[in-house]
Amino acid sequence: MIILNFKNIEKLIFHNDDIRPYLPLKLQEYIYTWKMARKASFLRQTAKKAVFDFLNNLTDENIELISELLGETIRVDKVDYKTVKNIKIPISKSEICESLCEIENYNYFTTWRDSNYIYISFWK
Repeated sequence: MIILNFKNIEKLIFHNDDIRPYLPLKLQEYIYTWKMARKASFLRQTAKKAVFDFLNNLTDENIELISELLGETIRVDKVDYKTVKNIKIPISKSEICESLCEIENYNYFTTWRDSNYIYISFWK
C-alpha cells in the first residue's frame, strides 16, 4: 500500500510521465501550475498550493485510476489548510454528533440555526 501525501506526491505523480497523461484534465491543470511555479522562486508558494489542491481534489475514481497505473493500493492523506470551515447540519442528533466528531484542529467556532439546520463556522 502506498500512502500518497505531500512529501511523496511529486516523485510518484508529478515527475512520472507514465501516469500524468491518463489523469483527468482538472488534475493535469494542477500539475501544469506546479511546473510553472517551480521555474520561478517567487512562485514557490503557488507550487505548494497546487500540490495541496491536487491532493484535496482527488476523487475515489482518481485514486482507483492511480492505483491501477502504479499497480498498488493507494491511500491519500489529504491536508486541510483552510483557516475557515463552514458546515450545515440537518437537525437530528445522530448527524450532529457524527459531523462534529469529524472536525479537528479548529479552535474557535460560532453557531446559529434555523428551523431545519444548524450552521457552524470554525476558524483557526
